[in-house]
Amino acid sequence: MRKKPDKETARKGRMGFVTNRMSDEVYNQLNSKAQKNQLSKYINELVEKDLNNRSAVEHNQNMNGKINELEQKIDNLEQLLIRIIEKAESREQRTMELLNGQYEIIYDQWELFNEQIDKTLQLFSRHSLLYVASALSWIESLYSVTPNSNQLRTSTNSI
Repeated sequence: MRKKPDKETARKGRMGFVTNRMSDEVYNQLNSKAQKNQLSKYINELVEKDLNNRSAVEHNQNMNGKINELEQKIDNLEQLLIRIIEKAESREQRTMELLNGQYEIIYDQWELFNEQIDKTLQLFSRHSLLYVASALSWIESLYSVTPNSNQLRTSTNSI
């Protein structure tokens, strides 16, 4: 005795279209593919392309969100560095006034501090450029993927 397939897992052998709701251009294209026995393949390719595009768009939106977060973090770090420098300049001025006779010692310390700030800014700049370059490279590689679902899955899994 043959088992009835589940309604959720059962596939229809055929599907139909309501052609009176289609434009003539759409109908003619589908009819042409049907006459060449290419309609199923054509529809399957269109649906796969649509699914791949949705996945790519969602992934791109996700990456845009991450880039925005990185930009916000960079802005916050820049503001923090500006405040540190402003405080340091303010402290230097007060220190110079208070320690009038010991200017050379304080100046040497200030130079070391400036060197450290410069090194920190250089490091920060290199890292932020690397993050942005990595994100841009990844986005470019995303757009270079052909609409083959296996390649897209592989590229998204590697992240």
